[in-house]
This record gives sequence, structure tokens and C-alpha cells, in this order.
Amino acid sequence: MKQAVKGSAENIAAELTMKERQEALILDSIPAIFYKVDPAGNLQTLWMSDQITKLTGFTPQAFTENPVLWESRLHPDDKEDVLGSFQNTLVDGGFSKEYRWQCADGSYRWFSDHLVIIRDEHGNPVDSAGVWVDITSRRHAEIALAENEHRYRLLAENLRIAEYRSRVLIENAPDGIVMINREGRFIFASPQAMHLFGYSQEEVKIYLPQDLTHPEDLPMVNETLMQLMQDPTLIPTIQYRFKHKAGNWFWIESTFSNLLATPGIEAIVINFRDITERKRMIGDLVNALRKAEESDRLKSVFLANMSHEIRTPMNAIVGFAEMLSDPDLTPENRSKFSGIIQSRSDDLMHIINDLLEISRIESGNVTVLKNEIRINKILTDLEMVFRQRLKRSNYPNLILQVEQALPDQQAVLNTDAYILKQVFSNLIENAIKYTPSGSIKFGYLTPSDGVVIFFVKDTGIGISQANQAVIFEHFRRADIENQHHYSGTGLGLAICKGSLAQIQGRIWVESEPGKGSTFYFTLPFDDSRLSIEAIGSEMHYDPMPAGQPGLTKDANPAVNARVVTGSPPQGRYCWPDKRLLIVEDEPANMEFLTIILQKTQVKITPVANGTLLRKQYDNLNNFDLVLLDVRLPDANGWELAKEIKTIRPGLPIIAQTAYAMSADLHKSLEAGCDNYISKPINKVKLLEMIAGYFG
Repeated sequence: MKQAVKGSAENIAAELTMKERQEALILDSIPAIFYKVDPAGNLQTLWMSDQITKLTGFTPQAFTENPVLWESRLHPDDKEDVLGSFQNTLVDGGFSKEYRWQCADGSYRWFSDHLVIIRDEHGNPVDSAGVWVDITSRRHAEIALAENEHRYRLLAENLRIAEYRSRVLIENAPDGIVMINREGRFIFASPQAMHLFGYSQEEVKIYLPQDLTHPEDLPMVNETLMQLMQDPTLIPTIQYRFKHKAGNWFWIESTFSNLLATPGIEAIVINFRDITERKRMIGDLVNALRKAEESDRLKSVFLANMSHEIRTPMNAIVGFAEMLSDPDLTPENRSKFSGIIQSRSDDLMHIINDLLEISRIESGNVTVLKNEIRINKILTDLEMVFRQRLKRSNYPNLILQVEQALPDQQAVLNTDAYILKQVFSNLIENAIKYTPSGSIKFGYLTPSDGVVIFFVKDTGIGISQANQAVIFEHFRRADIENQHHYSGTGLGLAICKGSLAQIQGRIWVESEPGKGSTFYFTLPFDDSRLSIEAIGSEMHYDPMPAGQPGLTKDANPAVNARVVTGSPPQGRYCWPDKRLLIVEDEPANMEFLTIILQKTQVKITPVANGTLLRKQYDNLNNFDLVLLDVRLPDANGWELAKEIKTIRPGLPIIAQTAYAMSADLHKSLEAGCDNYISKPINKVKLLEMIAGYFG
């Protein structure tokens, strides 16, 4: 059990590491430098994205290994101001500056540097997020624009002399330039302005600026113009959305100059540039930061939830296991405590299976094994299992109903039976969890258009529209009152969605709070079967063919893996003349199997590894059955099975493994095993399986 829990933790750590790598790749693809500093110390650089090398020539390691590299290459004119602000980062909660910095080739580039200190709920600095953007082109453009504006003012003072030169300047300026008269109308637009707007010189004069300004930004633009009229010395710069002739909105950054009193100009001059791409980049950065913070939050919530979900059954298992050692314990209490341990062990195994399954889906390591299966048979098996579970649960009066739309001959589907049972089981378990009274129906509708729709319908608490949007995401659960009353990892529906995607299926929910929920999922269906009157003997998935208690390669894993409940018939399991070879490397598991089988009087030969097993090959004729653990420290169990079958083809082999996946069944069949049982081993199921060979 400890090994299983440890394996679960390792899977979680591997999943988190993979996600961190994905986030790092995303950051490195953005044309900006991301970095982290030590928030609790001297703000030394801890990490920097690989874009730093492309933009400056220095590697990230150069910054982390040389604490004074950044400070030493600040431009002398900027150094005092930048360092003064940077020293107040922890007090101010961040740092934001534009400055020049010397690259590895000796050149200076302009950078926009934004650093945010992230604090916990107590106000303590716990992390940081910084972005360093190369704004050299923008700064050069601003300098060029300032120079152009100065030149334009000088030229405007002597219009007769400088009119030609100013016209050339305007028409060739990299930014758009427009002029607005006292009446608020466009009177001029430069070629670049017309290119950005999409309008011709004459078309733009038809409109007022407010006609082409986004309604949400219009108050800001009007306020800027009013301030400019009141104080002509102002040269404000604002960002807002402007309407293109094609009808789309794009972002511009505009600088306003009041030259109404300048002879020959007498207008408000607006210099602007298209910053749509810059806005998009900033928006993407903000979204990426929010997603990263949300991902961290979800991971923290998930780990806390996992700790609770794992510790809860473990507490009962450890506690009651300790109480079983009490010599004064009554037989009634001993039986009761054993039942509790078994029940909580099942809960813990369910959690571990969920974690393993979501890990397989996330990594893409899912093997789909499609076979022809009988839908009605699977639904009947599920009904039997969950009826027994309801009898033992707190909801004995909850009604469970199965609806089958087709007769057995037509209810045949080519799909992965393991996934189909897994999805139904998860949905029915959820329905039971959230339905304190009433009924649960599950089944399928009459197939049409090449699709069969399955459903699980309950009369439970229902799901709000807001929760419906998130319940299929990893680690997300519905936000409901008294959530602690409902156990679970928040992985079940994500597993359903991921598993169905592997077999061309999809899932959705229809629900209203207080009125119950209906989960639907689809799978491809061959409509031609609807015209078949009978399927007949060509179907090769009878779970127990006469005289053949094991599996065949055409057998259906979900059907064969039926749960056997209740006590075994008295006297049925007695095999004093049989010999059983058990291959198991774990001493506790070997002891468990020995105790289970000791009342059967079967003669047991224990073998701890592959090396010792091969020493028994000369004695294989002395054994009647082999119980083989396929995960051994020194050998591959499936290879050992092939070797045994080569020596003695008729010797039955039951494979046992801790991996309850349909792929393991497939491997066992290919290796020649006659049957398959997964850990933790169910005593009754194992005895029933052996009885199929011993009689």
C-alpha cells in the first residue's frame, strides 16, 4: 500500500514537472524576456528566460552566476535613477522603468522593465514575476517623432519658406499625422494616416473624430482635447481604439499638439501610430500570467484535496488495523473492523486509479483495444454491481434503473469495453454521491446517424450553468454548498472526457439546480446492425465458454472482469491432490496468497523471482496451475509465461499485476496466459478463477 501511495506522489510530481516545462516553452516563444528574482533577499536574479541570449548576447546563467552583471551594464545616464527605484522594489511592491542597457556586443538598447513582487495572504514576499521588453525601436521612433515635431514647429513659423519642406516631412513620416480645425473636423491626413485608416484624403474629411473613435474610449479623447484647449502647452499622449474603413477597430497611440495659434497651421495636430500588436502582446502576457497564477492555485488546491482524500481512508485503515491486534476484540467487532478496512482500502484504490488514469491520458500513453461488445450485457453487469453497492451504502432506498433501447442481438458495439465501463462507472458513482433520494437511470437511446447516445440521469442536487463550464476540467469540482460532504478528487469527469476522446466520443451535461442532472456521451455505431435479426455464433466474446474458464484473444475484458460478491459455496474449494506454483516477489503478498489458499489443501510451491522460477522448468509437469506476478525484479513476467507455454503448452497460467489496465490484459493474452487478475486481489474472485481449472 505504501508503495502505491509513493507511486501516486511520484506521478503527481512528474505531471507538475511536465506542466512547468510546457509553461517554460510558452514563455520562451514570446518575444520578451521573463525573469524571477529572490523576493526575500537582495533581489538577486534566480531565473531568466532564454530570450535574453537572443536580445543581449548574454545567457541566463550569466545573470544568475554574476549578481552585479545587470547593474554593471546600466547606461551611466540612467544608472542612478534605475538603481534608486530598484532598491525600493520590496517597499513599493514592484519596479517599472525604461532605461538603456549595454549588450554583449557593446551596443546599448532600450528596455522596458516591469517587476512585480507576489505576496502571500500575510503580506510576505513569496515570489516574483518580471518581464524585460526591448523597446529600442519604439524609443528611436519617439526620438525621431520628437525631432520631426520640433522641425515641424520651426517650419510652421515661416510657412512661406518651409511649406515645401514641412510637406515632405509630413508625407514621409513613419507615423500617421492628422490635423483637426476649431470646428473639430479633419482638414488633413498624411499618406501614412490614410494607409492606417483605409480612407482617402477626401473620405476622412467627411467624418468627425468622434465618429471613428470607439464609444468606450470617446470620453477619454474628449477630456484630452478639452485639457489641450485650456492649456496649449500640454502635449498629451493617450491610447485608444480607432475605426478602420473595413469596420474593424485597431489600437493607436496618439500625441496631441495645440497649434491653433500657429500661423499657417491653426489646427490640433495629432501624431499617431498603430499599437494593435503591442496591445495584443501585452494582453497575451497578462493572460499568460493569470493562467500561470490560476494553474498554481489549482495545483495547490488539488494537492491539499489529495492530501485530505488520501489521508482520510488511510486514517481508518491504519486505525482499525491497529485495533485488530487487540486480543480482547470480539468476533463481531473484528468482522466489523475488517469490513471497514476493506471498504476504505477500496476507496484509496479508487483514488490511486484516478491519478494513474489521468496521468496516462495527459501523457498520451493510452492503448485503445477495440472489440465487439454486447452493450446490454455490460449494462446488466453494472446494474448488478451498483445494486449491491447501494445495499451496503447510506442510500438503500435509491432506485436504480437500466434502459436498453435495443434487443441483445442488435446491441453490439465495436469499441474499448474498458473505457465504456469506466465512463459509466464514474458517472453512476457521481450520481449516487449527489443524489440523496429518488432515482438513477442509465442506459442508451436508439442509435441513429452512426451514433449511439448513452446517458446517466439522476434526481439529485443538479449543477448550475457556471459549474457546468468547469466540471470537465482537471482538478475542478462543482462549487456547491457543503462541498466537504462530498468526497472526490475532481478527476472523474476529466477522465471521462479524456478517455472518450480516445474512442471518438464526446460528453456533455444538461442540468438545473434542484432538478437533477443528465450526463450524455456518444460513441460511433454501425447502423447496419439495426437490420440484423440475430447475431448468432460468430460473436466471439462469451465470457465463460464451456470447458474454457480462461480468456481468449476475442474475449471482452470488461465482461470477463465481472465482480464476484458474497461468500463462496461451502466445500467447493478443496484441492488436496493439486499443486500450485506461485511466483511473487513481495513477501507480504506471498503470505496473503498462502493464507487464502491454505484452507483449500492445495500444495503450494512459492517462488520469489524469475531466476528461481527458471530452475523449476524441469519440474513443470508436477504442477497443475501457475499464479504468475508479471512485474518481477529480475525478469519480465510475460516473457516467463511464453517460456512456460513453450515447455508445457497445456499448463494454465493466471497472470497477476498491480496495473488494472486493459492493455495488461492484452499483453497477458499475447504471452499465452489463460487468465488475468489485478491487485489488490479479491479472495473470492481468485478462488472462483482457480476453481475453473481445478473443478
